Amino acid sequence: MNTDKEIEAARQAFVSENARYYRVALKNTARRFMELFSLASTLEEQAVLLDNKLMEIANDEFQVAYDKMWKRTPIHFARETYKGLTNTKAMNDIFNPVNAFKPLLQQRIGQVTITTYKNYKSKLQGIMVLTNDIKQIARMFNTSVRGAYIRLRASQIARTETTFASNVGRRAGAMATGLPIAKTWVTMGDADVRHDHSMVDGQTKQINQPFLVGGEWMMFPSDYTMGATAGNLVNCRCAEKYSIIK
Repeated sequence: MNTDKEIEAARQAFVSENARYYRVALKNTARRFMELFSLASTLEEQAVLLDNKLMEIANDEFQVAYDKMWKRTPIHFARETYKGLTNTKAMNDIFNPVNAFKPLLQQRIGQVTITTYKNYKSKLQGIMVLTNDIKQIARMFNTSVRGAYIRLRASQIARTETTFASNVGRRAGAMATGLPIAKTWVTMGDADVRHDHSMVDGQTKQINQPFLVGGEWMMFPSDYTMGATAGNLVNCRCAEKYSIIK
């Protein structure tokens, strides 16, 4: 699994699986919050719930979703990469992405939680301008986030986060070999590839050297730890191809 098409095909199964986790997180966030919101008897109580409980509930739900994703996705790609470079099967205890990358995981959860909070809060505030009837607010909010919104949002999160998790896993697998490794940025080579990524397609560096992508440094595709912003991250499908330096 070292070509762009092979990596993407392997990823796609995980994107579908992980999207289910994020759909549940989005639905549960809306449901749990509206259960509390419906009990509020004053505008002041509503405002407090909106400012405090919505973020807390979203964080709880996305913690569950991310934990499920990280138990399978990165470790699969780590093992496959290790096997491809060494022709040997990795021992079960070589990789533990949930623990090894926990700081990264918490940052990702925080980012998605904040975006979800802002989206839901904006929808609620827009509805509350139209009516102060709590039952009607609940019905209108549930309608606004049901169906297409949740499917599209969950799909976007799953694509972005699966790419990140798979690339973290592949990098971990390559580094676990202990061999001198070179990495090459590869795109999907189609019309959906963003311009800045097409400009680094085929660039090869040593494994600990970053790429300069559209003016932002990235250690690997979908890496945000060096300051890359959403324009380089969201819906990215790029990967790294690894080779042993002779």
